[in-house]
Formats: sequence, C-alpha cells, structure tokens
Amino acid sequence: MILSEDRIPLDGIEERVAQLGSDLASRGVRCAVSWSAENDHATVTLTCERDKRRVSLLIIAIIGALLFMIWPFVPGERLYGTLAWIGGAIAIGAWLLSLRATSAGIAYDRLQEFANQQRR
Repeated sequence: MILSEDRIPLDGIEERVAQLGSDLASRGVRCAVSWSAENDHATVTLTCERDKRRVSLLIIAIIGALLFMIWPFVPGERLYGTLAWIGGAIAIGAWLLSLRATSAGIAYDRLQEFANQQRR
C-alpha cells in the first residue's frame, strides 16, 4: 500500500522524516519512508507491507465458524462437538483481533499528523 502527502514545507524535513520512520517502527508498522523535493515543497511517501497475519487469521476464523455450523448435523460424534466449540472460539477471537487498527490505518494517521505539524 502506498500513501503519499504532497506540498509539505522543506524546513527541517530530513530530521522529521527520520523521526516518522522510527515512530512507525516502534508501533510495529513496517513501512519504507521516502521523500522528494519539488521547488520549495516536498512529497513524503510511505510504502507499507500488507498484513499477511490478518488474512490468515480470518481464513482460520472462517474454518472455525464452518466447523461450528455443521456440528449439529454430524450424527453422534462427540469429538466433532468439542472441535466445533473450539472452532467457534477461534472465530470469535479472530473477529475480536480484526477490530484493532490496521497497520495501514496507523501509517495514514501518522502521515497526516506529520504533514499538519510540518505545515505549521
């Protein structure tokens, strides 16, 4: 995912871009920060990795939910009931974990905050 902000004043931008990169790294967001100068303004670009853990967690949640749904239709197997309850718990846990802010959302918020502070 590529996020960019343009028309940012050049005053002290090198130090601020380095600070932005270290702040994102401390929050666990993997982004490459770059900037380019155009006349008296700059364009700051963040290139972020997609969060593969989230996608795999949602796939596991779907499998867990399906196990929970088909359990009543499997005759007489007690093992499937336990597996279904574990699957349902995994599905609910994955849903709760997916509610947290995404890495791209954190990066976008920090980029906007950076641009606003630099423009003051």
